[in-house]
Amino acid sequence: MKPTFRTNNLIEMFNSLQMLVEQSNSYELKEELQQAKQTYETMLRYMVRGVDDPNSATIYSQLKQKAYSISDRANRLIRFEKMSSDRYSITQKQLKEESLDTILMALETQDTAIRREEKETERESIREHKLTELRNSREHTLTSMFENVWTSGLWRKSDYESALAIINSDSISVPAKALLISAATLALMEMFDERKIMLLFDAYLSTELEVSQRSLVGIILIMRMYAERLSQFPEIGSRFSLYTEDPKFVQDFFRILMQLQYSKMTDSIDSKMRNDIIPSLLQSGKFKQTQYGIQEIDDYMTKNGENPEWHHNKNDEKAQEKIQEMAELQMDGADVYMSSFVHMKSYPFFRQISHWFMPFDTENPLVAESMKKISGGSNFLSSLLFIAPFCHSDRYSLCFMMESIGSMGQDMMMKNLSNEMSGEEMDEHLKEMKQRKAKANEVSRFYIFDLYRFFNSYPYHPQFQNPFKKDEPSFSLDLPAFKSLLKYEDEVISLAEFFMRKGLYDEALDMFKQLEPKEREEYADIWQKMGFCEQKLQHIASAFTYYQVAYNLNPNSDWTLKHLANAAFLSENYEDAEAYYDTLLDNDADNLKLIARKVGCLMKMHQYEDAIPLLYKSTYLDETSTEAKNNLAFCQLMLKQTAKAIEIYSSLANQNPQSDEALFNLASAHFVDGNLIEAYQVYRQAYLILNQTDKAKSLKKQFVDLAKELKQIGIDPKRVEMMYDAVVTGANEMEVI
Repeated sequence: MKPTFRTNNLIEMFNSLQMLVEQSNSYELKEELQQAKQTYETMLRYMVRGVDDPNSATIYSQLKQKAYSISDRANRLIRFEKMSSDRYSITQKQLKEESLDTILMALETQDTAIRREEKETERESIREHKLTELRNSREHTLTSMFENVWTSGLWRKSDYESALAIINSDSISVPAKALLISAATLALMEMFDERKIMLLFDAYLSTELEVSQRSLVGIILIMRMYAERLSQFPEIGSRFSLYTEDPKFVQDFFRILMQLQYSKMTDSIDSKMRNDIIPSLLQSGKFKQTQYGIQEIDDYMTKNGENPEWHHNKNDEKAQEKIQEMAELQMDGADVYMSSFVHMKSYPFFRQISHWFMPFDTENPLVAESMKKISGGSNFLSSLLFIAPFCHSDRYSLCFMMESIGSMGQDMMMKNLSNEMSGEEMDEHLKEMKQRKAKANEVSRFYIFDLYRFFNSYPYHPQFQNPFKKDEPSFSLDLPAFKSLLKYEDEVISLAEFFMRKGLYDEALDMFKQLEPKEREEYADIWQKMGFCEQKLQHIASAFTYYQVAYNLNPNSDWTLKHLANAAFLSENYEDAEAYYDTLLDNDADNLKLIARKVGCLMKMHQYEDAIPLLYKSTYLDETSTEAKNNLAFCQLMLKQTAKAIEIYSSLANQNPQSDEALFNLASAHFVDGNLIEAYQVYRQAYLILNQTDKAKSLKKQFVDLAKELKQIGIDPKRVEMMYDAVVTGANEMEVI
């Protein structure tokens, strides 16, 4: 979010602007502020005199718009004056201003000339020379367009019309249009401009996916950034509401919202790639780290005469799991290549800010130059365009990296990319890929990856407000402007479930609640999910309430009943929890987990005698269960059946003589039995074992817990405390005076 005022009161907004406008040294802004204040004061005078002005609400909204505009422009002027070293200020000051109308005509002329020259049959060297000049000229125009739009102030109507003409022109290339959308989005992040936002809405209607998908990404980012002021711009709200009637827009909107949130989690995915998946691949021996990336060893080593079986080891299975995990992340839309390309952004190409947003274009002069230096450059760049699953920024990085590694490295990389296909097979594969139409989800995802790289890797990225920062709000539906989308229940549920899967339970819960589910059977799963989110947030009482509603709506759901029982147990409502577990056991009488949960309830209610038959059943069904045997011995101990308890605890201690827990339990049984000498000796053994592992301090907590439990059967807690003191001081080893 990008707050402007600390108040929503208009007169207070005007007062706070007074000093800001003075600092800007702008006579124009002083005049505008004075006129706005006078208009508002006139409105107030009419109001207190009882004059009913039907336009007062509209004028009030317009005055707030004016206040925001004055604030933005004053801050911009102050920035130019006091922050002259940041890229925005430097670019604006060095800029040769050109109107968008001039840029429109230049782009149409240049793109038309390039297409015409490409069809010319004149000598190749002459044609290439002309194309190079034309492409250099167009590159200069694109740079000028981007910088002029990015650093522009409020657009006039003519600016908006020229920008829209660029988007709608059949003569201008898609990369140029896409670049314009990115420039407008970046400009809006610097300063709010209603006309630029309207351009994004208009551009979404484009039939060119690179344009429409970028526009919607921009719409979401900007509406989220300026959420507090959108209510003062009803035309924007009306336009958005109109678009939400279009099923395609709704589908695109929810998908992009998920993609933006997923990119916000790139740091954790990148960490997993660097610290888990890639190390696991390297440990397997089937992969090798080279300056060109991760390579499979088998084919590479076999070509050198080595036996590939030498490189198989016990980590192979783990490596396959990690490959599968990486594939699933990629299928899910995760940015798995960030760690591979983050260090490839130092090429001169990336010094120009516009290049971070340029769709991969073989006609870019720097790319065309690289093609000439790459073995089989044309086929290679085609493979980048149609095969490599990388965003545009990473494709540029890979292109320039290939240029820098020499012919041997290029050949090796080409073989990796081609998967050992022959030249004919590669050509056929490329032909098929070229016929494949791009998908909207791929276009938006790659663009979002490009944005993430810019906001995190551009040399001057700290000077920009990064929408992907961890402390920025999640990409959810919590903005007033997005409320019109709540009527699409299926999409909202899918988005909420996505947030739930990613551990964002607050946001998921908020979306489920906004659906206002009714207490009807068809909403039972929504109540379940609300309960689950509350439980994950440790709001056990609320979780219990939601689970109860879900169970009442669908009493046949074992999942709900299990979670309801668990919530009741965590709420210390053990009687209800036991009843729920009884219901579950009616249909699954030998379920060891359910038996253990019921036993837990009985033990919490001190109903040890009722727990014992269930514990005998557990030990019968699973003879290896240490937990069931420990609980059985404890229940017997609490019923003062000490002989039976000692027998079980002795058996467990013999099985694991170095277990401090087993020794402590056995000593406690001797203590209850009144055999203090034996109890002391075994307690002392447990203490010495703990002392060897620097865990001796945990013994005190064990004795404190024991004192509370034994108090139930009439043993004085002070006696337990004295035994603790004896154990830690080694009282029996002291000389008696």
